[in-house]
Amino acid sequence: MPRMRAPPGILLVLLLTAALLAGSCTLLPDREPEAPSSREAWLDLLLAAEDARDPTNPALTQTIAREDPVVRRCAYRALGRAGGVEAVRPLLQALVREPLAELRAEGLFALGLTHHSSVVDAAERFLLDPDEAVRAAAVTALGLAGDDRGLITLLQALQDVSPQVRSAAALSLGRLVANIDDPLGERPVAAFLVLGEVLRRDPDAAVRFAAAYAAGRLRREEMRPFLAEALGDSDARVRLFACEGLGLLPPEPASRAGLIRCLTDPDWTVVVEAVKSLRTDPAAEVFAALKSLLAGPPSSGHASLHVRAAAVEALAAHAEGSGCRSALLAALADASESVRGAALEELAALGASPDAAVLLEDALAGRTAAPPTSYLRSRAARAAGLLPDQQGWPIVEALLHDQEVAVRTTALAALAHFQDAPVELEPALRQALAEKDPALREAAASAAGALEMASLLPDLARAFDDSAGAEYIETRVSLLRALALVGKEEAVARLRAALNDQEGAVRDAARNELARLGGLIPALPRPAPPRRGVFPRAGRDFATGKPNPVVKLVTGKGPFALEVLADEAPHHAAAFLERCRAGFYDGLTFHRMVPGFVIQGLDPRGDGYGCGGYSLRGEVNPLRYERGSVGMPDAGPDTGGCQIFITFRPQPRLDARYTIFARVVEGMEVVERLDVGDRVEYVVAPAE
Repeated sequence: MPRMRAPPGILLVLLLTAALLAGSCTLLPDREPEAPSSREAWLDLLLAAEDARDPTNPALTQTIAREDPVVRRCAYRALGRAGGVEAVRPLLQALVREPLAELRAEGLFALGLTHHSSVVDAAERFLLDPDEAVRAAAVTALGLAGDDRGLITLLQALQDVSPQVRSAAALSLGRLVANIDDPLGERPVAAFLVLGEVLRRDPDAAVRFAAAYAAGRLRREEMRPFLAEALGDSDARVRLFACEGLGLLPPEPASRAGLIRCLTDPDWTVVVEAVKSLRTDPAAEVFAALKSLLAGPPSSGHASLHVRAAAVEALAAHAEGSGCRSALLAALADASESVRGAALEELAALGASPDAAVLLEDALAGRTAAPPTSYLRSRAARAAGLLPDQQGWPIVEALLHDQEVAVRTTALAALAHFQDAPVELEPALRQALAEKDPALREAAASAAGALEMASLLPDLARAFDDSAGAEYIETRVSLLRALALVGKEEAVARLRAALNDQEGAVRDAARNELARLGGLIPALPRPAPPRRGVFPRAGRDFATGKPNPVVKLVTGKGPFALEVLADEAPHHAAAFLERCRAGFYDGLTFHRMVPGFVIQGLDPRGDGYGCGGYSLRGEVNPLRYERGSVGMPDAGPDTGGCQIFITFRPQPRLDARYTIFARVVEGMEVVERLDVGDRVEYVVAPAE
């Protein structure tokens, strides 16, 4: 593309950044600096500017007006991800003159990510755009803005001729009403009945499931008839969110009957949501229906381990039901480790059983049907924290010396439940704070803060000073919170110093704790963040014009394949592919499974605290979390690492919050069978 001339000051900034990306910086005094001369150079420049998280960077504010639409798209995303009020003006100026509908949609999504009040007025201007993708992006931005002024506009958008717009409007309504204390305010309830009518009559299933999601989050009795009727919808997603919505309302006979019928639904994700929604219903027929999902040996219960695990947790809420304890005892022999762990914990939570401590001790000694794996020992530690001090303490004390860090971490977290703590509690926390392990320190800090143990103030301060590096981000956040709880006035100076931390999550925690303590928060410039790990390059790692790379993960339960979305999340894609090619993930396990929600793993530590040596900037994009979406767990903004999570069904509440960087394209049935402890034997990745 032709070279561009610009003021020397701006060009100098651009040239310096581009030269740094190339690994060298040579300036000739007798030549005027030139701007990048290729699309790839511009994209590399933008990605570096995005990584710096500075919305005032000329590389962002100037390139958003470039002629090349690929460059403009990258600039929109970079500005939105940088966020802050400084990003609003250049985004608005660019949107007004943007000729391409696809990029107007990108700009509106980016504007929504700023969460600024001006988003409402700006987005409403584009609701008459002739392009449906632009109108859908406008209503998405209204939901991201978090301002209840957009509610009526979103209700009106439910009547749009485009199902894409109607679906986006319903999802945005759900996001808004879930985050507003009184979504109706002075508005008449009748204004929201249009949502129920959309759920009842819209011909598009994607619109109906979005409407069911929003109707449930209103938590209004007026939505009950619409949700109950939707239990019979032909689309499983609609039935799923109808179950979820009814569970957010008080139990009622007609709804109960419909939810019990859903326990035989052919789609297991619907059954899981029905189980969760029946958990708070004390009716005898509910207990009998839930118990049937676990009846007899595992082979005669429900086929899905997700359903059985959810049923175990729901049964424990029916402690008075006949046979509750016997059903949970039988679940200790289940084939799924998640089910066995849930049964172990829920048995202790019953409280009515005087031999709960004996049961836990038997499980830990291997005297029950459940082998005492590290996962089960962790669940036992958590369960022991639910027992009276005199019963639970000996179990937790023993597990504080377990050979597995994950077990010791859970045991430390359980100490927060011992309000009448024995004298041994303080030495255990002090020793853990002196450990270099980030998980042990984090758990000890949380327990010390919950118990407000002022005697540990010096230990907390020393641990904070000794917790540097990407793997300690979550640890430093917990230590700051604990310092504020136990030290109060003494912690203010340290909290103010943490406002200069390079990690945004730590700075945010410091600001929040200072505000809670009533301290003055000075306006400080954001420190320049460090460069993280692999840095992707345009034309090599993204914007290549080639099909997305596909990675195959082989597990003990079979293989599944992931399409890596390099253009949507270049940093995450490059880091993931590099680790796959290096064999980093070979032999790693999945450590967390939430029934009907996600499976999470590929942590080298095996407990959820590992980051693989460095962290990644968030790359939130307009993609939605559907069945089989692959996202990046984090400990706060811009703290992604090496782990992954895979969603089992649509998860609108995760949209625009966690980076989507891949999706399952083969073997989703294998993913649905994965459980805690399952291992990735090896990974097959394409060559560079």
